[in-house]
Amino acid sequence: MLWLRQLGLVFGVTVYAASTVWASFMAGLALGSLMAGRLADRLRRPLVWFGVAEALIAVTALLTPSALMWIQGIYAAFHPSVSHTWPVMTLARVAMTLAVLFVPTLLMGATLPLIVKSSLLRAADPGHRIALLYATNTAGAIAGTLVAGLYLIPNFGMRAASLAAAASNLSVAVAAVAASFLWRGEPAATATERLLAAAARDAARIPKFGIR
Repeated sequence: MLWLRQLGLVFGVTVYAASTVWASFMAGLALGSLMAGRLADRLRRPLVWFGVAEALIAVTALLTPSALMWIQGIYAAFHPSVSHTWPVMTLARVAMTLAVLFVPTLLMGATLPLIVKSSLLRAADPGHRIALLYATNTAGAIAGTLVAGLYLIPNFGMRAASLAAAASNLSVAVAAVAASFLWRGEPAATATERLLAAAARDAARIPKFGIR
């Protein structure tokens, strides 16, 4: 919500500008989730890396206003010469949005696979744990949208809302790193091997019927 409002001041509040912002945002999330999903199996302490990602999200969020001022100057200089060419304008918006949002959205997309992996290491019922985490993630996204759009921004402004969001990310980062060291569990490689072995045993119990 904050990024949409802030980029609306640069590109204008139009359906094309909003669509560009959302498409860039979702692209970063998807790529971050894909990359973290591939790397999470190799990490011994995925919860620590989840905390690192949350801390970096907070840092990039605090740097966003400066980055927006930079692209605002570029967009203002660029706009008069290409305002009549819709494809060029769209490409310019996409490139500038990605320049600001790519790193933080990449990190945001990486958080869910990392926290799911850390949960799998300690879950007797991984399916139930993944469902709970995904539901919590979705509920948090809805709550953050409502709180930012209906309370923080109207009452305190975008700068204060950005600081509140960054503080929340830093708090989660500290809690995640502390929990990783206080909550003793088996190493990631051992846990992965245990889950794979359990899946293989379950598969072996399934009756096999021949076809005559």
